Amino acid sequence: MKRIITLIALCVGFTALAQQRAKSPDAVVQSGSSQKVKDSTQQKAPDAAALQMLPEFPGGQPAIEQYIKANLKYPEQAKKDNIQGRVGVRFVINKDGSVGEAKVMKGIGGGCDEEALRLIKNMPKWNPGINNMGLPVKTVYALPITFSLK
Repeated sequence: MKRIITLIALCVGFTALAQQRAKSPDAVVQSGSSQKVKDSTQQKAPDAAALQMLPEFPGGQPAIEQYIKANLKYPEQAKKDNIQGRVGVRFVINKDGSVGEAKVMKGIGGGCDEEALRLIKNMPKWNPGINNMGLPVKTVYALPITFSLK
């Protein structure tokens, strides 16, 4: 009987130790509002709650819209196939304000995904996110880019 109880105790102990802790999600700033999602970038981005100041495109949201409108080149294949919609792009705003690690999160095809990445990669430097100690930090940002033939 002692052996059975010892065996059960060992099995329960090994099972409890085999569990992994859930990783906390990273911050993703989506068009000016913060929203938590899982992030797979190698270097952990700060939690949005730990930021004193969110990253900002020079000139704010109207300037982002103006930049996209001025630089968006509608892909010929998308025009031909009448493809319209939103491409969701996630990217990192580095400590120096440069844009990097751009990735399409939700694409629509027809060359629109590639055009959205081109727009993001060619963006001018942003004002980086600032942490509670007043230092610039690497921040993950998400931005939808709308493709419309109207």
